[in-house]
Amino acid sequence: MWTKAFRRASGGRGVIATSVVVLAAAVAYLVIGVVRGDAALAVGGPLIMLGYLAILLVLRNRSEPAALLGGAPADERQAQVMLRATGFMGHVLAAVLVVGAMVSLALGSQYAGMFCDLCAVGGLSFGAATVWFSRRG
Repeated sequence: MWTKAFRRASGGRGVIATSVVVLAAAVAYLVIGVVRGDAALAVGGPLIMLGYLAILLVLRNRSEPAALLGGAPADERQAQVMLRATGFMGHVLAAVLVVGAMVSLALGSQYAGMFCDLCAVGGLSFGAATVWFSRRG
C-alpha cells in the first residue's frame, strides 16, 4: 500500500540519522579490527554495515519494513509497528540473557558474571521504565 505516510517514512531525518549511525559503526569495526590486528573484523564488519545501509537505501521506497528500519515512523500505525517490534526484541534479548546466565552459572563459565550483570541492567532498566512511563502517561 503506497500511502502518503509510507512515502514520508521512506525519507527525511530518519534516513540521515540511520546512515550516520551505520557509517559510524562501520568505522568503529574498521578501527577495532586494525587495532586488534584482525583483518576479518576490519574488512568484514564495515562490509556488513555498508551492505545493510545499501539495502536500506535501495529498498526504502519499495518496502515499508525497509523504510521503517531506515527512518522514523510517519504515522500512528507505523509507530505501533516499531513499538511492538521493539517489545518483541526486548523479550527475546531478556530470554537469551537469562538462559545464558543460567547455563554459564551451571557450567562455572568465566562469562557468568557478565551475563548476570546484563540481566541486572535489563531488569533494573525495565523496572525504572515501568515506573517512569506509568507516571508520565
